[in-house]
Amino acid sequence: TPAGVMDAAVAVIGNVIPVKPADCCCDEAADAEVVTAQAEALGGPTEARPCVAVATTDGSEINEHLGYAAKLLIYRAAGGHGRMVGVRDAPPKGGGAGRWQALAEALPDCFAILVGDAGEKPRQVLTEHGIQVRALPGEAIEDAVADALGLQRKKR
Repeated sequence: TPAGVMDAAVAVIGNVIPVKPADCCCDEAADAEVVTAQAEALGGPTEARPCVAVATTDGSEINEHLGYAAKLLIYRAAGGHGRMVGVRDAPPKGGGAGRWQALAEALPDCFAILVGDAGEKPRQVLTEHGIQVRALPGEAIEDAVADALGLQRKKR
């Protein structure tokens, strides 16, 4: 089942994406201010909306159409890393614009949702509620979350 696949993916990927603040040097406080300013200028995380939601079927790629998403992974920057902080249920299919209103209300702390694709109506409703809908089909969650949060992946 899709829910079982999602649960297995969450168990496999854990909850930490290895990333570091952009332009990292020894002054972590100064770096955090720079990263925050850069992210806010690009429509990134803010104090009120520090999280990003991700629609995925497998926990590694952004590959779920928003209209089919039953669950969303929630990430935020923590300790210089992108960290998965939760999984939220999406409102059930059907309901038209009311479904997207309910989704916006379920994501008050998210500035964006990363999806494989999305229709025009959810884009409109979510944007009206301050949530960007970013279609990134096939992109690795690790990379997309780091970009959205204004972080860079650590070199391995």
